[in-house]
Amino acid sequence: FGKEIPSDFPSDIPIEKGIVPDQSYRLDYGDRKQTTLVFSSEKTVKENYDGYLGMLEKDGWNISNKYEGETVSSLYGTKGTIEINVTLNTDVSGSQVSVSALEQ
Repeated sequence: FGKEIPSDFPSDIPIEKGIVPDQSYRLDYGDRKQTTLVFSSEKTVKENYDGYLGMLEKDGWNISNKYEGETVSSLYGTKGTIEINVTLNTDVSGSQVSVSALEQ
């Protein structure tokens, strides 16, 4: 696990400005790779959910699955050959955000 944004994290995936990663990693699956970034946010789960949903829709992502709850929310979508999964959980600072990208 790293504490930096992976250098090969897709540049067209929106990430909150000024974040410091709690962890990041890359997994290789032969012809596919997954990069994941986890960070704490002072924003609430609701604020992050609305923000990511708006950014992804604006940037042309096809949101195929979404769940919104008080303490846990998630979004799943695709754009070209990239799949994205955003998971939001309540934590002591506001929320924890996990963004995973799976690329072919």
